[in-house]
Amino acid sequence: MSHVPTKRFRELLGISPEGYHHLLRLYTAHLQQSPARSPSLCSGDELILILLFLRHYPVDLLLAFALRITKSQVQRVRQRLLPWLYTTLHPHLSLRTQQFRRQNGTTLCSRLFTWIIDGTEQHILSPSNITLNTLFYSAKKDKHTISILLIIAFDGTILYLSPSYPGSHHDRELARRCKHEWYPHLHHSEWGLGDSGFDGLDEEGWNILTPPRERDQTYRTIAHYRIRVEQKIEEVKNFRVCREQLRVPCGMDDKQLLLFHQQVYSIVSVLVNDYR
Repeated sequence: MSHVPTKRFRELLGISPEGYHHLLRLYTAHLQQSPARSPSLCSGDELILILLFLRHYPVDLLLAFALRITKSQVQRVRQRLLPWLYTTLHPHLSLRTQQFRRQNGTTLCSRLFTWIIDGTEQHILSPSNITLNTLFYSAKKDKHTISILLIIAFDGTILYLSPSYPGSHHDRELARRCKHEWYPHLHHSEWGLGDSGFDGLDEEGWNILTPPRERDQTYRTIAHYRIRVEQKIEEVKNFRVCREQLRVPCGMDDKQLLLFHQQVYSIVSVLVNDYR
């Protein structure tokens, strides 16, 4: 891969050459501490396989053909590397420091705003189980989906990713459910921006500003800053595993599907933050 121009490298794998080599060093060190195995690919090619999977979400047959291995070998590499990537990268997803958030924040209406919150949904295969079919149905999208919340700083850094929830849960409900994981760690002087999906949280004591009904100057100001979280979500979804309909079946148990979604969104969020 050393001969590939940096721009093309990013288009192909979603990260910079420097980011790839950093991950490769981490993975090589991990393999040296793991029990002996007989790999079908070298460590560099295994890492390329999982990055191609995340960036383009191809079917296993295509990856097998491109790397000249079998479909079962592709599946084994993916089953091994996804948990490793998640364990390695997820700790780097954090609220950072109060100083970091303040330095990147902005003052609006005499208040310091340091974070922006938004939710996104991803389509899934329709569950065969009646209960799960209802649980994952999103009235907003009129499809079966998984929902997740992102919180970013004003410079675009992803600060927090909520657990993955079935699509019947709306943004405000998700915010309430995961509030204890991040909100108490903010300073009482820090405020956030949200869209109309988070209306009413301010009445519950949240430091959050949502757009007014009238499209006045306050509405335009909020929209000007809120577009940053929408742009960041779009950047995450440039990794097609976060955009396209997930091919993981949801049978009688939703845990495997939600775990897969949580893993890939966490991995991609850190890649977008630190490896671009």
